[in-house]
Formats: sequence, structure tokens, C-alpha cells
Amino acid sequence: MKVTFALFGANELRRSLQKICDDMAMKSKQETYAAGLETQRIAKLRLKGKEGGTRAWKTGHLAGSIIVDKLDKGMIVEVGPTAPYGPYVEHGTRKMKERPYLYPAYDKVAEKFPKEIIEGCKR
Repeated sequence: MKVTFALFGANELRRSLQKICDDMAMKSKQETYAAGLETQRIAKLRLKGKEGGTRAWKTGHLAGSIIVDKLDKGMIVEVGPTAPYGPYVEHGTRKMKERPYLYPAYDKVAEKFPKEIIEGCKR
């Protein structure tokens, strides 16, 4: 006596699952980039003395140099200034008090980021 199991429609199931995975990856990339843009926006506001930041704005060059870069086909986003003095403003020096703008912006976005990924994948 034998019992046989057969899965009909395996190719259709495989294609459907692949589409779901592709859609989730695309939505994750979109949410990751959106988080990068939000971090950039908040960091710029902090440099202006808003969002709890300490004003560090003279010419606007530092704020204008904060860019968002996509890495690993959009699965990773880096946010940071291209101005060489950006780290000195963030961390301070022995002669200048720190005026954090980037890490607090990251912290604010990071606390809600996983929820946004989950919500984005539900849509």
C-alpha cells in the first residue's frame, strides 16, 4: 500500500511567491530611502536650531552638504555631510562644544523605521 502526494501548480506557486518577495524588497527599499531623506531633513533642521538642535548655521554650507547615498542596490542608505568639518560640529573639539545634528536625527528616525517597513509591506 502506498500513498502519493502531488503538488499541482508548483510553477504558479513559485512565481507568486517570487512576486511577493520582489514586492516586499521594493517596498523595503522605498522605506529605507524615505528614512534616509527624513534623517537628512531633521539633521538640517537641527543645524538651524530646530528639532531640539543647537544652532550651527552661518552660511548653510554644512546643511547643504548632507547627502543621501543608496548602497547595495538600495537596501542600504548612508546619510552624511560632504563638508570636511561636519564631524567637528557633530562631536565638538577641545575648543568648540559639540552641536549634534546627525546622530540625533538618525535616532529619531530609527525608532520608527522597523514599523514603517512592516506597514509598507502590508500595502
